[in-house]
Amino acid sequence: MIDELSGPNLWNGGLDEDVWGNNPVTIVEGDKLGVYWEKEKPVWDGIIKGENLSKGLIRLVGRHCDVKNNMPYKVKLTAQKGTDMAEIEIMVIKPSKLGNKYDTSIDVFSQTVKIDEICIEWGNELGIPPHFIKGQMKSETSFNHPFYPTYVYEPYTTQFDVMKMYSNNEYFIEENTATFEPALPIHSNVKDYPYPSNPTTVWQIIEDYSDLVNLVTLRKYGSRRATENSSKQDGILDFYGTYSYPQKKYNEYKKEAYKKYDVKIHPENEPQANNDARNSLVNHLKNEWDGGIKDGKKGLVNIKAQTRIAASYGLLQILYTTARYNFGYPKNLLPEELIEPNNIQYSKKKVLYHLNKLKNKENGNENNWNLGLEGSLRDYIWHQWNPNYKKYPDKVHENVLLYKEIK
Repeated sequence: MIDELSGPNLWNGGLDEDVWGNNPVTIVEGDKLGVYWEKEKPVWDGIIKGENLSKGLIRLVGRHCDVKNNMPYKVKLTAQKGTDMAEIEIMVIKPSKLGNKYDTSIDVFSQTVKIDEICIEWGNELGIPPHFIKGQMKSETSFNHPFYPTYVYEPYTTQFDVMKMYSNNEYFIEENTATFEPALPIHSNVKDYPYPSNPTTVWQIIEDYSDLVNLVTLRKYGSRRATENSSKQDGILDFYGTYSYPQKKYNEYKKEAYKKYDVKIHPENEPQANNDARNSLVNHLKNEWDGGIKDGKKGLVNIKAQTRIAASYGLLQILYTTARYNFGYPKNLLPEELIEPNNIQYSKKKVLYHLNKLKNKENGNENNWNLGLEGSLRDYIWHQWNPNYKKYPDKVHENVLLYKEIK
């Protein structure tokens, strides 16, 4: 960077001291500082955190631009060593494209959604580089249909949070309910699977969309994996590092079965042991588990699935209860309407909430965050977005790298 500055060459065999001070970047044109800057913060190699940026270097990342008029913002970068000073003006322009795929999508009304434009507008408003926003959207939407309107019911977790805290919600499904009232909205293109058309049980959803009972085409709540000694049909269960209770319980049954069949000495017995463990888990979840509800019904086959309010919706998969009770989503709107384009604002409110917590931790500083740009977004936004999935920040970060600007 310093080699590009007009004025004296401050390198002279290598610069090993800070020449930037506490306010190295200032506004020349634009109503906001167009870049985030940092010095002596971690340098990331993909999703791997490396050593800190060397003294004497500074990193600038564009984050604000003139979205409406497509006019460049300008900033001035200034360096000083002793009495020598140099400066350069840098233009920050609106990205032309974020990555080489998925710049548009389609919504529940079969209208085109301009994904890149949404991310660029959000980035400018929030001060987050837009490819970071697009990377998180990719992580939250359907794997097979990225950036499509996505709906996910949570049978192992949010189902029981809702039963404990929100049983008085207008859209809570009572045990004797046979049809949805109010009725579901007419939506198309919902992925990965449509809203259930009628009230059903928690167990029915799990059976339909997991490999626990049968191998299925679309699995969200548990998969079978082949091993060296077992086919997929007789494989081990995996809950993706997301659903801790069924994974923990399955591992207990698996440990018992492997001991019973002496799999360590007789690996040919592994398929039988795997099936025994799986069947034990099926019986436990279907007929015994109460989800931790005191004096609750036993067995998921006997519990009504809260498929409307124990679910997340949209490009950033905000939970209905989070949008409703934390960010002002109106109670007269159906839970499913949260997936509609006009209501993406509630996901943005959640991003802003976490971003403000980060800035408060940084005493209001907009630049040079203690953990650096990536580290701060990983800890304060991505980790908080999905705290039950330890690898979630890595997943988002990998997708962020796909969507750097393509000129």
